Amino acid sequence: MILDTLLAAFSIIFAAYTVRHLIFVGVVALKKDSRADFQGHAGLFLPTATIIIPARNEERVIGRILQRITSLTYPREKLDVIVVDDNSSDSTGLLLDEFVKGHRNFHVIHRVQGGQGKSNCLNAALPHATGEMVVVFDADYYPQLDLVEKLVCYFVDPQVAIAQGRVTVLNERESIVTRLVALERTSGYVVDQVARDRLDLTPQYAGTVAAIRRTFLQNSGGWDEDILAEDTDMTLKAVTGGWKVRYTTVAESYEEAVSSWRAYRKQRR
Repeated sequence: MILDTLLAAFSIIFAAYTVRHLIFVGVVALKKDSRADFQGHAGLFLPTATIIIPARNEERVIGRILQRITSLTYPREKLDVIVVDDNSSDSTGLLLDEFVKGHRNFHVIHRVQGGQGKSNCLNAALPHATGEMVVVFDADYYPQLDLVEKLVCYFVDPQVAIAQGRVTVLNERESIVTRLVALERTSGYVVDQVARDRLDLTPQYAGTVAAIRRTFLQNSGGWDEDILAEDTDMTLKAVTGGWKVRYTTVAESYEEAVSSWRAYRKQRR
């Protein structure tokens, strides 16, 4: 009897989720593209911005994203970069120190007691952020050259606290695991997030490839260091505080997905 009840309950839940997802797919297919938001404000709203990159043992990829940032099209006088070396045991810290010598708008924070999570890294950088907007990237990402302006254009609306961009998998065809990760990204970023934005619901801050209003961050106490899902927590802080969260597909950053089951398990764990 109990098993029958549980089975019926799960069936109802899955059926409801299926209907909801089909509605979202229809909304994405039929409603206007968010490209108009960027085109409407392109070049008109260019606030100062601080990019924060938390990095722990990222010697393999840290140079790539730093070099990419030097090529971003956002006005250089309005952009600065803070990289937080989270007590790396490899050469990440040395690479960062060498890089900033030739780039005046790049700064490094070395955390001696690291390994306490991404939220700690972001909070360590927040007091040093001077930009009106804070842009967050993971160290292994590779942003579009005009990504910052595509995100900050949403803040022309004073009620917007967070603008979330899209993550795209570069190595989709490498293995069955990378294909599954790409499918997951498509379902989340191209269907779920887009539908939420177009239906005036709440897209979710994903923890990376996003711009956040600095005054909102400071007034809400920054990132909660006692919560594993700091991105969901930040989204809830925005909603409960009467702010808006926006999402756009045109602001893309690229990632190399893990290609083996072992790496996938370790990453998600």
